[in-house]
Amino acid sequence: MKIKYLLAASVVSLSTAGLMATPAAAQQITSGIEGTVRDNSGTPLGGATVVVTDTRTGAERSLSTGTSGQFRAESLTTGGPYTVTATAPGYEGQTLENVSINLQGNTTLGLPLPAAPPKM
Repeated sequence: MKIKYLLAASVVSLSTAGLMATPAAAQQITSGIEGTVRDNSGTPLGGATVVVTDTRTGAERSLSTGTSGQFRAESLTTGGPYTVTATAPGYEGQTLENVSINLQGNTTLGLPLPAAPPKM
């Protein structure tokens, strides 16, 4: 009789323990950087390369713009600073430094690229 009682109590205890809240794993708060790469006349540059660098860690993320010149780097640690560099064949590159991101949504950038001077 005592064994049945202990067995029943153990089953109830284990079942209840499974229902209790467990601590969540540490979560990192993230946001992103998005924008459009265009030429000086405002035409979107599809296929441009955008590199987002976390200057705290040196971690880089390389992206290609879509046909409308847009890019989006998601799941970046909030804060910064970040460096964002855009390049495209036939255009001079552009670098934006000290870009910060916050929790209010993605930081939006415009990256106009001037045409490269003709090679002599």
